[in-house]
Amino acid sequence: MENKDYQKRVAAIHDLSGFGKCSLTVALPILSAAGIEACAMPTAILSTHTGGISGYTYRDLTSDMRAFMQHWKSLDIQFDATYSGFLGSFEQLDLVKEFFELFRSKNNLILVDPVMADNGELYRIFQPEFATGMRSLCRKADIIVPNLKLLYYWKRATIPVPIRRPISKKS
Repeated sequence: MENKDYQKRVAAIHDLSGFGKCSLTVALPILSAAGIEACAMPTAILSTHTGGISGYTYRDLTSDMRAFMQHWKSLDIQFDATYSGFLGSFEQLDLVKEFFELFRSKNNLILVDPVMADNGELYRIFQPEFATGMRSLCRKADIIVPNLKLLYYWKRATIPVPIRRPISKKS
């Protein structure tokens, strides 16, 4: 019999931008409005998003991520899903893989949003090798949700990603 009081729980591993309609600023209220308990593990805190805005502040939280994981594990917190978004380094990629292994169960879902490019170009903070590292993380996911512009970048970088081509209307 299903528990009607049970609330689904998602680990949201992503950056937090103080200004802009992106990152945990958007994900948390959407998950909450859907009746899902959102547990945030911020990867970085930025004053604003980075799209077309210069002079933003960036605080890397890599050194805090393992402590989050260990504390949550000590509390025996379990997740119905894990969602990862913006990750700022190879070390964060490895920590998120570790998170997936530590909290993986036969019934939970792993979703990766490989946030690292826009307009067909990698963000300035990333080198092309980061795309290969992100590909390794994506292999651990049940669902991958790259934006279309990232798919175009991956296609040029010859990273095999299935692309669904748009259907054109006949005139």
